[in-house]
Amino acid sequence: MAGDAEKEQNARILVVEDNPDIREALVAILEMKGYDAISAENGRQALECLADDEVFDLIILDLSMPVMNGRQFRNEQLKDPRIKHIPVVIVSALSDQVDVDADKIMIKPVDVDILLTTITDILRTHKSGRPD
Repeated sequence: MAGDAEKEQNARILVVEDNPDIREALVAILEMKGYDAISAENGRQALECLADDEVFDLIILDLSMPVMNGRQFRNEQLKDPRIKHIPVVIVSALSDQVDVDADKIMIKPVDVDILLTTITDILRTHKSGRPD
């Protein structure tokens, strides 16, 4: 279905990553694939983006960050009925992320092709819950 593929490619993705090189690389890759990628340096900044912006379709989240880490961000996200439905892919070097509620957990370094496939799969699964 061309319409569904187009909707997935126009998806808005929030990249929450404190490492500027990784953050910029992820945003560049996502934009090359046709996604609208916005970045935040930490969980607090991500919450501000979510408060200021109307719709994000997916969040890529690091766990280890200053100011507000990924676990703290995810706890706050799940408390907010307006944003708790947004799917989260954790991309982290930490191996103890078993206690974090996420749609997918990936350990760094991440294979870009696997990450992109994961994003596509999650967007297809969640698109019915997205407001148009």
